[in-house]
Amino acid sequence: MSLEDARNTPVIAYHIAYHSLLEVEEFSTLFNDFKPLYPSYPYLDYDPFSLDSFDSCEYEAHFRVVKHDLLLDAFQVPETFKCPQGTVCSGMGGLCLMLKRLAYPCQYFDLIPLFGRSIPELCMIKSMVLD
Repeated sequence: MSLEDARNTPVIAYHIAYHSLLEVEEFSTLFNDFKPLYPSYPYLDYDPFSLDSFDSCEYEAHFRVVKHDLLLDAFQVPETFKCPQGTVCSGMGGLCLMLKRLAYPCQYFDLIPLFGRSIPELCMIKSMVLD
């Protein structure tokens, strides 16, 4: 059972049983106990980041640098970044994430469609790149 299923179980049980199995107070308690602290974002609906999917104009619009700049070598970016909890990101993906965050004021939520990762992963990768 996934966390999303556990969150939806009280609601489903309340509606299926036509309110006979759960009293309103029980339902309220269960619903509040399983209520997420943070909203869930559909990051799995997006493809992982791929530099090849951008043409040079689109790349420059997103990251404010030309696609063929040698920033990877100039910043001595490693081949991959590995976060303490196990997330692995390519060096180019991490560099692009950092460039996007620095180029425009945006929230991590705005980066989900572009990079196809969850907010905690994006935050950890950005921290690894800046270190």
